[in-house]
Amino acid sequence: MDESLSSILQRQMRIINKFLFLQERPFMITDGSPLYPSELHLLDVVHLDPGLSATDMAEILGVTKGAVSQTLQRLVKKGIITTVKDRYDKNRLTVQFTAAGKTSYGKYRASRDSQQKDIIARLQGYSQVERDAVMKYLADMEGLVDELE
Repeated sequence: MDESLSSILQRQMRIINKFLFLQERPFMITDGSPLYPSELHLLDVVHLDPGLSATDMAEILGVTKGAVSQTLQRLVKKGIITTVKDRYDKNRLTVQFTAAGKTSYGKYRASRDSQQKDIIARLQGYSQVERDAVMKYLADMEGLVDELE
């Protein structure tokens, strides 16, 4: 294998391993209850549309309805959200942030927004040709991961 290709592959694997490690680390909230990345991803969906069904949330996140239901239950136990059965459709839940949930989610979003600004600042240093190459590579990698499902 070409040495430059080997170097790219090694760096990519190192980055993937770092992301996997980060997935296991909690984002702490004010009362000491940890919020994990899977919970934060679900909160992003709830923030965008609290009226979505668990099935809709699962489709958006690319996970099972059971995974969404379990995560919602954990978030209720942690006092981050409340769920209320829809009065017109008893099979549908409405999800709302608690006061503590709003505070915690706000801190998470501020941290994430700061990280995204850092990424954008780095990408602004790339030429359009370099950005196109990065986008093509990311699309190719996403396609490979989709094939694994």
